[in-house]
Amino acid sequence: MDCTSPLTDKQAAWLGRALLDHPVLVFRDQKLSGRQFAAFAERFGAPESFGEPPPPPAPDQPIVRPDTPSLPESVGNAANLYVYYHPDDSRVQFMTNAVRRDMPLMGIQDNARMWHIDAQYRLEPNKITLLSNVVTPSDGGETEFADLTLLYESLPAEVRELLDGCHGVQQWSKSKNPLFDGLLSPEVRAEGDRIADRVPSTLHPLVRRHPDTGRPILFISPRFTVAIDGMEPAASADLLRQLFQAIEDPRFIYRHRWRDDDLVMWDNRRLTHRGRPYPQGDIRHMNSITLAGDRPF
Repeated sequence: MDCTSPLTDKQAAWLGRALLDHPVLVFRDQKLSGRQFAAFAERFGAPESFGEPPPPPAPDQPIVRPDTPSLPESVGNAANLYVYYHPDDSRVQFMTNAVRRDMPLMGIQDNARMWHIDAQYRLEPNKITLLSNVVTPSDGGETEFADLTLLYESLPAEVRELLDGCHGVQQWSKSKNPLFDGLLSPEVRAEGDRIADRVPSTLHPLVRRHPDTGRPILFISPRFTVAIDGMEPAASADLLRQLFQAIEDPRFIYRHRWRDDDLVMWDNRRLTHRGRPYPQGDIRHMNSITLAGDRPF
């Protein structure tokens, strides 16, 4: 399939159905401009808008980090990504570990090496995420995807019964996540506290229903699910630890090794994902679009 050309209604409907059965779709050899990427993505939903970008910095002007909530994985970690407004379309985020002066800076994203669901901490997490790969690290810079529907269906009946009706506390800030206790520098923890003040926690069902298929999904991730609402803290931490460990089961994981010009789209409602380490000093460039979702139920 040539994703650079406009999709017909028949093609878009076929791909939409395919995504329900196969929650990761991979298209090789798709050299997409920002506009072509956005045109492809909007056939499956509404791309998130990030507003009008500011002008790029002048050559002699220092690059100033914008005043937006962001939190690096750790201070000085070269694997963290700068996020820029794509010059073709402001709904496309250009993500790279290299400093660029030809694009306005949007923010900084951590290296995403912990399992996470995009925008899980919001009231309405993303529906679908799409990545268009431009420059690949020498080892492929792999991304792993874990199927949370298959994971839920594998749980013992007594665990599924325990989860029924429970809600997970979702929090963006790492300073409020017990898994980061003792791992954050004072500077990063202070920034995390600032983020927590600006982005309050949300509650989502631990078992959500897919809005298109009705199938149950274990809606958790170690990056954003910090507790089980109303459960005694020690019991909450123990149950979440068991569930997070279950995500590592290879039966539920697809590992994608990237090539230049790969286009990958996935169902963010059903999957959790994480990036894998790649050689220090390698360059990575990717374009990203996230589609608006709805409130889990």
